[in-house]
Amino acid sequence: AGEGAGEGAGEGAGDTGADDAGAGDDAGDAGAGEGAGDAGAGDGAGAGDAGAGAGDGAGAGEGAGGAGSGGAGGGTGAGKTAAGTLSRDALLSIIGSLIGDIDSLQDDQLAIVITALSRFAADGNIPARDLAGELTTAGVAKNNPYLYSQFTDDKSKKFVSIQAIGIVKGMRYLYNDSRQRATLTKGGQVYTFTVGSANAQHGGEDLPMKQVAVFKDSVMIASEDAFDIFVCTAQYVPKSAYSVCVTEPVETGAQTLYDAFVNALGGGQ
Repeated sequence: AGEGAGEGAGEGAGDTGADDAGAGDDAGDAGAGEGAGDAGAGDGAGAGDAGAGAGDGAGAGEGAGGAGSGGAGGGTGAGKTAAGTLSRDALLSIIGSLIGDIDSLQDDQLAIVITALSRFAADGNIPARDLAGELTTAGVAKNNPYLYSQFTDDKSKKFVSIQAIGIVKGMRYLYNDSRQRATLTKGGQVYTFTVGSANAQHGGEDLPMKQVAVFKDSVMIASEDAFDIFVCTAQYVPKSAYSVCVTEPVETGAQTLYDAFVNALGGGQ
């Protein structure tokens, strides 16, 4: 057995910018550490079904590593994407080539970048986590409509802000405080959501949801319900109190950018 690979933290939710539930300082799926992994490599490069381990972080070390299901050498461990090997400069270069200059992104472009970085951070890339947090802070300061405060009272589920959905989809958002009811309207389309109820209404008809609506800054519904009704989901930003309202175009762009991050690893960046 060589020096092994661990699997670790994913993305998490922060409360008011302070919660530490999320991707830690150490690697996530791309784990490092000394201990016995499933598959070993010596100080050198170990060849396995899932890839080669890196000795001294570079790929070639002293001696020959044994073969295993997923080798890890004495340097950075190899996870499903070995995400920890991609630097901040490399990330910025890829973003610049595919999306645009980081300082002049439109609201939807920033949402794409933050979403892709958050997902790459969940693979264990610390520069991606840090950059996602920085861009989120900047976006909130500029009132980016795709960004909203996470609902952290129930961390087992992710929620999407009805107000954020309304803004990015060009709908009017109204909230009746006494009834704790939110309404989205556009043309003849009318949706209503009541805090504590799992029944929404659309055009006067009941619209059953899987989870009850909740409230933080605005009425929120579970990510799975937001997808069923509006084709929107929540992407929580690691080490942050905020989330991205991911529309279908944002999802498409974020997946393309995330794939570019992963593919760049094969180029040795």
